[in-house]
Amino acid sequence: MRCVFIYILFIVWSSAMSGQDCSSPITACSGVTEIIDSTSFSGGFNGPCFTAVQSIFYEFTTNNSADNPTGFLPYEIEADIFIESCIDEGLNLAVNAGIFQPTSGTDPCAGLTVISACVSNSNSFIFSSGALEPNTTYILVLGIDPTSIDFGCNIELTLTGAPLEINACCDDSISLGLSSELEVYGATVTFGQQNYVWSPQSTLDDFQSQFPIATPSSTTVYEAVAQVGDCPVSDVITVTVEQAITVLNTFSPNGDSYNDFWKILRIEGFERALINVYSRWGQVVYKSIGYSVPWDGTNEGKKLAAGTYYYVIELNSLEVTSEPIVGFVVILN
Repeated sequence: MRCVFIYILFIVWSSAMSGQDCSSPITACSGVTEIIDSTSFSGGFNGPCFTAVQSIFYEFTTNNSADNPTGFLPYEIEADIFIESCIDEGLNLAVNAGIFQPTSGTDPCAGLTVISACVSNSNSFIFSSGALEPNTTYILVLGIDPTSIDFGCNIELTLTGAPLEINACCDDSISLGLSSELEVYGATVTFGQQNYVWSPQSTLDDFQSQFPIATPSSTTVYEAVAQVGDCPVSDVITVTVEQAITVLNTFSPNGDSYNDFWKILRIEGFERALINVYSRWGQVVYKSIGYSVPWDGTNEGKKLAAGTYYYVIELNSLEVTSEPIVGFVVILN
């Protein structure tokens, strides 16, 4: 099960952005909505795909898919461009958009390789990045035409897609006392390491491992948090804990050889279990250590009356930590 940890952030950039270019891009994170007034665009862009007198530069970093490549297919992102709130609603602001990969070297502006087909549109639109490389930083450029500089429109940018996420795996169902190995992939590799933090920590053998062992005593949702580029992201999985035993709550000890005994499923795995059954007045009517001989609804050889009785079962196991299991059982005629 995969789920992205989304931060909703609204940013309005001011004219202090003067001179902003591909050497000082703004970080864009998955699911985060960036808002900029078109009059705050600064710096020219004369690059492959399109040319604009006024532009703004964003960067995003893809996750590391080397250890789980199929978990993130298709390996591309979508950029959602939304144009609204223009000073003059009759004007159509043309926005250019493209995704580029900087060349290696000290100056990222020295050369840009086109990654996506560039788009120009005066309406809100979505475009795809095309195929991306893992663990790589890309530049997304938005530009406006010279005659559009004073239109004063808000432009929203939202990036989404698997390459901007991590992938925790997998939802699991275990019996009480057993363990489940968790997995997570996709964090950016920094200094040869992928850094993860899991929570809650108390039932994990190593909360900073890529593959921690979980031993929860009850159903637990685990969250893994990591970095993709400069963006914090997370994913969650659920480990469902089934009770170590299942207690059936009715039986009919009438001698017809059908449902004549009280059934406690999987109790045979707990030889030291202490089982007590009480009447409504609190009298012990059945007691056993282990359950090698199922209860037939009698007390000291005498048949008990039909009705409701109450049980307390203590598993007394070194392997399984469990509170006493309490409930009721009904004797039918």
